[in-house]
Amino acid sequence: MTAVGTRFIDFRRGAKLYFQRGSYYYCRNKLEQALACYRRAVAVDPGNPVNHFNLACLLTEMGKYQESISLLHSVTQMDGDLNESWFWLALNHGQLRQYREAGRCLREYLEREPYGDYSWQAEEILHFLRSELPMLDPEQRSIIENLCLRGIELASQGLLEEAAKLFAEASSLEPELSAPKNNLALTLFYLGEVDRALAVCREILEIHPENVYANCNLALFYQILGDQLAVRRQIDVLDGIWGDDPDDMMKLGTTYGLLGQDRKAYAVFSHMRSLGVNSFALLLLLGVSACNCGYRAKALQIFDAINAAEPDNPYRAYRDFCAEATGCKLPYSMGIPNPVLALALEDEGMGAEQELKKARNLWPQLLWIVRNGGAAVRGRALRVIKHLNHQPLTRLVSACVWDDQIDFRCRSDIFAVLTQMGVPVWKERYWNRGRFSKNRAVVLETALEYLYNHGCGFAALHGTYMAWQFFCRKSKAPVRNTALWSAALIALQQGRESWPALSARFGLRGEELRQVLSRLSCYSII
Repeated sequence: MTAVGTRFIDFRRGAKLYFQRGSYYYCRNKLEQALACYRRAVAVDPGNPVNHFNLACLLTEMGKYQESISLLHSVTQMDGDLNESWFWLALNHGQLRQYREAGRCLREYLEREPYGDYSWQAEEILHFLRSELPMLDPEQRSIIENLCLRGIELASQGLLEEAAKLFAEASSLEPELSAPKNNLALTLFYLGEVDRALAVCREILEIHPENVYANCNLALFYQILGDQLAVRRQIDVLDGIWGDDPDDMMKLGTTYGLLGQDRKAYAVFSHMRSLGVNSFALLLLLGVSACNCGYRAKALQIFDAINAAEPDNPYRAYRDFCAEATGCKLPYSMGIPNPVLALALEDEGMGAEQELKKARNLWPQLLWIVRNGGAAVRGRALRVIKHLNHQPLTRLVSACVWDDQIDFRCRSDIFAVLTQMGVPVWKERYWNRGRFSKNRAVVLETALEYLYNHGCGFAALHGTYMAWQFFCRKSKAPVRNTALWSAALIALQQGRESWPALSARFGLRGEELRQVLSRLSCYSII
């Protein structure tokens, strides 16, 4: 307060009036007027942290993030109890793509206010920041994903130095992301660059202290290095980062198993099962951990269920191993138990490949790996099939290309390998299992061959196949002029600009092509 003659002016009351006036403008969406009033409230009563906080929140809403951050930092120093400042700091840093600082502020807020007004939002945002590639534009996301996929493929081929370069490049594009760094850490460790691998893990944990993959990798690195004290410390960390994300929990459970913590592995996999996860990999590892814990009856029950559901899976031997109760433990590594099949999947296994050529009883297991394995192991299995170039085996693989029950990415990979081998999988014999009449089959084969010869990949051919299959199922229209219908089916995929070339190629009039294409478009799913 200050005196003017015999009167006293209460500056705090003046600040309150400015705040009320600012709120009046804010409610009427007159943000510039509101901002002027809030600034005046701060100027009149600069010692009141609430005035600074209100101004900072409005600045955030108006996109003035850096100024808001400066004000909020001053609030945290002025009033240690106004913990909402940490949440708003996180929002500002997030808008500025400063994700590491945003995560730090959110964790600070949750530590101070675990049940605060913004706590559930803070948890949601932290989960969002932990997820992979959430903050990238589509083009950058695609570049990073492709670099990582190529790196994983090279690593699966043993080309670790080349893989490490790709992971490092992906990481440099967005240093806040954990996935490229986790892949880089593993690759560096396998290259023998232990210190660099450990440093990369710690770098991840500075940004995301609860990152499951980085914490698990660190524990496994310490185990391999024989640092049991560090392993025990890291296990304590792992015990505190359980969650509900299936991928994270699979990594956590597998890591427990590899560290010899079978009961903890069994607990993790059982927890995932209770959440409704029902994948083959989970059930297999649940059976492995049950067997390693000595729960033989439970393990046998699980393996029996797996083998009944997937009779061609290459892990059938686990059931027999468990029943024999030799005292040895089953592995958590998901390696292929059959030695011939395992050696054939290695780059050096040419002798085993020839043995596999004769062992027809192992072909169903090889095909199971192609259909159900991850991208890396599927790539190795397809390379084996390509090297063998054995017609009976190739014929079995070819049947997978047009099987709608198989994952699209898997079929695309099979298609790529088979076309490299010169197998014309667009031919009728590979996809017509009584679904199409003679003329309708001719239409589809002609269209698929044309598209393939004009550089179209599996996505375009598959889309055309699905569109024609849908049309044939829904329409009883007679198909007499097969050239006309083939041209229309191709035009459906290639667009209006292809009409002149197609009319000339198939000797058609533009008007008749337009009419048939119009009928076909009514049923189109392309």
